[in-house]
Amino acid sequence: MGNKETLRHFVDNFKIKYPRQFEDIDVKSIDFHLNTTSEPELILEIISENYSKFLLIIRTILIGAYNQELYKKEADSVYAMRLKNKNSNSRIYCREIKGGENERKKIVMSVGLKNKTTQKNNNAINQIIEGIKTDTYIFNNEK
Repeated sequence: MGNKETLRHFVDNFKIKYPRQFEDIDVKSIDFHLNTTSEPELILEIISENYSKFLLIIRTILIGAYNQELYKKEADSVYAMRLKNKNSNSRIYCREIKGGENERKKIVMSVGLKNKTTQKNNNAINQIIEGIKTDTYIFNNEK
């Protein structure tokens, strides 16, 4: 699928903004990135519409308590943030990239999907997942 540029999402600010929720959590243990080449506005819109659920998912990931209702493994290194509420059933499909020696694990929020309508993944969603598995990312931390 080609090279995709990313921008670091500063979840470390959550510790300052939400000290009670992120107390005793190392928010710098994982780098979260936003894919800036695949409709980042849609991902940010989904986050904005489901902000409290997004915070819960980030917290769950950071403490290592993977919960399939919130963050479900879809393929080898592809996961879905499941931002479901009474009005929508949105997803942010992510790629987890394990860190090497002296490197943190990275999670790239790659593709957003508003209002998923099928319970099982259909052909279009499977193609998104396969594309995310093969994408190469260029990490831009300084922007």
